[in-house]
Amino acid sequence: MAPHSLVSRPHSTKLITLIGLSFGLLAVPGLAVAQNRADLSRGLAKQIQAGAERVQVIYEGPQAEVERLAQAYGLRVAKRLPGGAVFSGSGQQFDALAQDAGVGSLSQDELVMGMSLAAQSTGASQLFKTFAGNYSGLVGRGIGVAVIDSGIAAHSDLRNRILYSANFTDEPDGDLYGHGTHVAGIIGGSGFGSRVGRDSQHVGMAPGASLISLKVLGADGTGYVSDVIEAIEWTIRNRERYGIRVLNLSLGHPASGSYANDPMAKAVERAVAAGIVVIASAGNLGKLPDGTPLVGAIVSPGYTPGALTVGALNTRGTVSRSDDGVATFSSRGPVGDEDQPGTWELKPDLVAPGNAVISAGAEGSYLWNTYPQRRVAGGTGGSYLTLSGSSMAAAVVSGAVAQLPQAEPDMTPAQVKFALQY
Repeated sequence: MAPHSLVSRPHSTKLITLIGLSFGLLAVPGLAVAQNRADLSRGLAKQIQAGAERVQVIYEGPQAEVERLAQAYGLRVAKRLPGGAVFSGSGQQFDALAQDAGVGSLSQDELVMGMSLAAQSTGASQLFKTFAGNYSGLVGRGIGVAVIDSGIAAHSDLRNRILYSANFTDEPDGDLYGHGTHVAGIIGGSGFGSRVGRDSQHVGMAPGASLISLKVLGADGTGYVSDVIEAIEWTIRNRERYGIRVLNLSLGHPASGSYANDPMAKAVERAVAAGIVVIASAGNLGKLPDGTPLVGAIVSPGYTPGALTVGALNTRGTVSRSDDGVATFSSRGPVGDEDQPGTWELKPDLVAPGNAVISAGAEGSYLWNTYPQRRVAGGTGGSYLTLSGSSMAAAVVSGAVAQLPQAEPDMTPAQVKFALQY
C-alpha cells in the first residue's frame, strides 16, 4: 500500500526515529586511527554530517570485535545480532568508528515499512484441480512460507494454516496494523469466509501451503532493519524444521548505497544461499507527488541480486491479460550506482497483480479502522479488505512459488526465478 508518514516509537533498548537516535558523545581516548574509511549508508553519512546526537547503527563482525569497538569508542550495544550488533552512539562517535581499520562498512538501523482475481488472472487456480477434486492439485501442500511482516490475525481463511508464530517486536502478538494478514491471505488463504455455493471468491495463490508468521512491523506499519535481519536468520536456522521454501518480504526502506554493504540485503543473500526463495517487493516509489515517473527507486532489500523482486501490475479488475499494465506507483529500476552505468542491473525481476487486491482483513487493525470504505464482506461472513501495492504483488508471487516445489521438489532459488521469468 502507499507509504504513510513514519513516526518514532520505543523499541526495546532503542529509541529511533526515521533517521535513528541514541546516546551522547563519550570520551574516547586512544582511538585506533588509520587511513581506513568505512563505507557508510547514505542515511548514516547524513546523520554524521549533521552532527546527530543519537544514532543507531548496524555493525557486522565477530562478537569479540563488537566488544572491542564498543569499549574503544564508548558505544552502547543496543542489540546483539547473529553476525554483529546494533550500536548506539552519536554521529561524532560513528565518524570516529568509521576510521577504525577493522571496520569495513556501517549502516543505519533504519525503519522499514510494509509496501499491500490474483489466482485467476495469474493462472494459479488452473493448477488447483485434478480429477480427484477441486484442491487436489498444486496448492503448495507441504510447503512452508515464512511471512516477515506485521503478524497474522485470526481469520477464517487462515484457520489451522499458521504453523508457527514469532514476535520480534516489543508490541503485543497479533496483527495490529493489518498488513501481514492481508499478505498471508493472498499467499495461502482458503477462501472459507467468501463461499458462494460450492466456490469461494477470495482464494489465495497456494491454499495448501503452511504459513510461518514472523512479526517485525508494529501497529503503525513500521519496524527496524535489525528485527528483519533477526527474522531472516531465524528462517534460515529453522527452514528444515518447518519445511520453509519461500520467504515473503513485503516491506523495505529506500535503498542507501550499494546492496553489497546493506545488512538486510546481505541477510537475504544468505537465505538464498541456504536454498530459500526470497520474494521482495519492489516498492511504491514509481512516481513523484506531481505524477512524474521516477526511475531507479527499487527499495531495499529488493535491490539485491538474489531476491526475486516484484513490481505491481494493474489487472483492471479482469482475468484477461490483454488490458494489464504496470501500476504507476510501482517502483522501477535499474539498480546500481547512479554515477556508474556499468553497475546497473535490471529490477524488478517480474510483475504480478498488486492493484485493488481483495484479501483477508484483520478486524480492529489500523488498516481496518482507517479505511472502512475498503472493507468487503465475504459470502459466508468473512472480513476482507481491498489494498494496493507492491506488497500485494510480492505475496502473489510467493504463493505462485509455493506451488512449484510441490511439483519439482529439487528446484533451486535460481531455477525458480528463471521459471517464473520465462
